[in-house]
Amino acid sequence: EGGRAPRTPMAWRSETPRRIPPRLLDAGLGLHALRPVPMVGREEERDRLWSALAEVNQVWTPRAVLVHGSAGVGKTRLVDWLAERAHELGVADVVRFTRNAAEARALVEASAGGRPVVLVLDDVHNSVAALGLAWSLLEFPLALPVLLVMTARAEGLAEAQDASRALATIAA
Repeated sequence: EGGRAPRTPMAWRSETPRRIPPRLLDAGLGLHALRPVPMVGREEERDRLWSALAEVNQVWTPRAVLVHGSAGVGKTRLVDWLAERAHELGVADVVRFTRNAAEARALVEASAGGRPVVLVLDDVHNSVAALGLAWSLLEFPLALPVLLVMTARAEGLAEAQDASRALATIAA
């Protein structure tokens, strides 16, 4: 298959349970900053995101998903989980949109050689540039295996009707 990434596993769950090294047992709260807080729950949402990534890897075309909800419900944490897990398993590269659409597109194109790219677009209801980038990657695909993972606040979508309509088209 010419240098493609390993197939995305159908399940994101690990077959072997994680073991805490004995030297860390009873180490106390001082280690809190050294270990990431594990993702607990949200199984259905994680399954959906993982399935979308597996689909991009299988069909090798772009796809978009929208994670939306009220402020503080964990949209960014959920998307960060997907990015970390995909990177950890080596099934995708991760690109985070900052504010420069041309730069983000160039990073996606450079990264999309051997494996899919997870393009994280946070708070898209506030960014015309992010919406334009998402639309261009989906409307004029260059056979790039990209999973566009967009987050939006429910209240932001209610206020930004144009962004809401654009997202409905993009994530359809």
